[in-house]
Amino acid sequence: MKLNGCNPTKLSYRVVEFILTRDIADFESLNVNSIAREFKINRSYLSQRFKRDIKYSLHEYILMIKILRSLTLLEIHENRITIEDLSQKMGFSSSD
Repeated sequence: MKLNGCNPTKLSYRVVEFILTRDIADFESLNVNSIAREFKINRSYLSQRFKRDIKYSLHEYILMIKILRSLTLLEIHENRITIEDLSQKMGFSSSD
């Protein structure tokens, strides 16, 4: 069975690749819904499949990658970027 040209067993790995290759500018709007739309599949199915294959929920994985990218940005900018700016770039609703 194929879904949008990808084998369902490879779906989660394609999603991981999609997340890891996003530009920082894309992170503000990166979430489970936007990924489901990109892959043209049901959000619930995607979340269940990802959890089964990767062992993290898709939401948790996105947050983990956003945090890692945030740390990288902090290091690159030598702490010259504000938490508010970083929070906005990563799509976090607030810096609290």
